[in-house]
Amino acid sequence: MTLEAIPADAVPTQRATQETMLAALRELQLVKEKVVAGAGAATNIAVAGVSATGTILAVLHLDQRAAVWSGGVVTAGDALTVDVTAVDYRKADGTFVGGGPSNELALAAAHATLARIDLIQFHTTTGVITKKDGVAGASPAAPAPDSGNVALATVAVAATVVVPGAIVDQRVRPLVSLVDRTSEASITAAGIIQLASTDTTGDQLSVLYVNKP
Repeated sequence: MTLEAIPADAVPTQRATQETMLAALRELQLVKEKVVAGAGAATNIAVAGVSATGTILAVLHLDQRAAVWSGGVVTAGDALTVDVTAVDYRKADGTFVGGGPSNELALAAAHATLARIDLIQFHTTTGVITKKDGVAGASPAAPAPDSGNVALATVAVAATVVVPGAIVDQRVRPLVSLVDRTSEASITAAGIIQLASTDTTGDQLSVLYVNKP
């Protein structure tokens, strides 16, 4: 952003507007972001450089549930196959498991008269991507993931077809939400960020705050 100088004889409100903008820019240059661990009860988080006169701008709440953090996108491949992008899966304990990609994962041949729904799944320990055949029927349903696996997508296979039908994403994704800054965190007189008692152990809070010049 470029701010041009305003002549001395400019309208006073113009100069006041420029000064306000410059003050805002100075504050934004001092923005600090800190990711802190949540807690089951109100917790003081000591962060170097926090001013007691600082202002909490926003708090991002990241639910640390087990989830596919990236990848695992399933698309139709050649003939009766699907392609799956590489998976980066976060377990509930905070560790990550990677796997894939898996190109041209072959599906079973279509039933002569009945449709079915197959499942594409990811093993959360080995990182292996596999498919699980559904049961053909008049009103088919997708099978549940095998033990140790999570669902990536379901794939419809109509009777007699030679290409996949509708692919429906089934991935569990991380839950990120913007929470109210006044109820979730505050800055104490000692310059300590105080987290609210509603935070959950293992979750993460990304606290965005500004120090007053």
